[in-house]
Amino acid sequence: MIKAILYDMGDIFFEAHYWRKWMWGEFVKSGEYNGNFREFYELYEKYLKPVYENKKDYWETYKDFIQSIRKENIDEFIKKSKKVKLNYEKNRELFPEVFDTLSKIHKLGIKNIVITDSENGEEFVRNSLLRKFRVNKFIDKVITSKETGFIKPNPNIFDYVLKNFNLRKNEVLFIAHDKDEIDGAKKIGLKVVEYNNYLKVKTKADYKILEFSELLNFI
Repeated sequence: MIKAILYDMGDIFFEAHYWRKWMWGEFVKSGEYNGNFREFYELYEKYLKPVYENKKDYWETYKDFIQSIRKENIDEFIKKSKKVKLNYEKNRELFPEVFDTLSKIHKLGIKNIVITDSENGEEFVRNSLLRKFRVNKFIDKVITSKETGFIKPNPNIFDYVLKNFNLRKNEVLFIAHDKDEIDGAKKIGLKVVEYNNYLKVKTKADYKILEFSELLNFI
């Protein structure tokens, strides 16, 4: 019996990668980068690791990343990219069926738990994102890398959830799109559902869904 569902938040509840696609497109257009988006995404994630671990400032790290690719007009590009990022964040919406599905799962008494790699803590995530989308009341807990010191797919982040909520592995589903996170959860024995795998990378997920409401089929 499923007692809790764990969610990677970005690109599961809402779009969170368009800004990166914009950056990638700008660099490809200028001839400064010739790799595909997946390669660009993975490179950026490597830079963000110390940020998620609460060891380095986000924008300081972002500047390091930009300087690794662009050699001129660094500050101008960063200023422009901040505006683009803010615009994407201001206008993004929940994916279809997320609100109703989270509501139904919450009413069934099943815990909705977000585990997110973030430079911010639970309070910020709730106030800046979940409250904006009106799903805050459906989320029992937000667990961030900043507060735990663990980033996915480190098994400690999943163990943290199991221990703190007194859950067994067979009582939990993990919903994600990222290959490393999916494979990491599988390694410790969690059941994993793949959703919105926009990088189209083969994973070891137990299940794949196309519509968010399909989660209800597992409970």
